[in-house]
Amino acid sequence: MDLQTAVQIAIAIITFLASFLGGWLFKVIFDRIKQTEAMARDLMRAVNDLRVELPTQYICKTDMKEMVGNIFDAIHDLGNDMKEGMRRLESKVEAKVDRRDLPREPLKD
Repeated sequence: MDLQTAVQIAIAIITFLASFLGGWLFKVIFDRIKQTEAMARDLMRAVNDLRVELPTQYICKTDMKEMVGNIFDAIHDLGNDMKEGMRRLESKVEAKVDRRDLPREPLKD
């Protein structure tokens, strides 16, 4: 085997390996692209589902104002009830006679 044949065989082997590795690399790249496209489709589907679902879960501004108004009314009524209870308690305490002010009776044997 002469030198020219050995060089041609070496070039053929290198070309084969480069073609094989290049083909494998392209296959890997295209598989990754397909996976990425599939993930993008799934993500777009999820975003579209959310786009349809979200507006049904929001509360209207007028409903929110009414709800907040009802909460404040309930808090106001609770405060009034507490004030009335404190007034009744104060009137009971003021009407109560202290023991020290009661006349003492002598102890019976």
